[in-house]
Amino acid sequence: VRCSCNKTFMVVLEFRSRVRRKTHLRGTYINHSQGDSTGLLIVQDISVTGLAFTSLDIRKFKEGDELSVEFNLDDDHRTEVKKEVIVKDIRQRSVGCEFENPELTFGGVLGNYVIS
Repeated sequence: VRCSCNKTFMVVLEFRSRVRRKTHLRGTYINHSQGDSTGLLIVQDISVTGLAFTSLDIRKFKEGDELSVEFNLDDDHRTEVKKEVIVKDIRQRSVGCEFENPELTFGGVLGNYVIS
């Protein structure tokens, strides 16, 4: 955006229907759509309906891939999260996924984590 003073500023517009929390959580994945290949990931953000992660294997993923992901939250209990996800979007530096069974409310473990 360019201000009337001629300075330029970066603006990020968020159009999500669910709150997302930025994270840096290390974990693992199993890609069931590609012969149960495995690897490491870092969860970059998370909501009650999905997550985005980065991985050294980012170029191997395809939209529609079915994955199992595991990671621990950085909460007081280091809560273990195991989720089945579907790859919805592949960007230059991250993979966007949707949970197969989303919590849909803020009452569950992820909901409490996201809004805390």
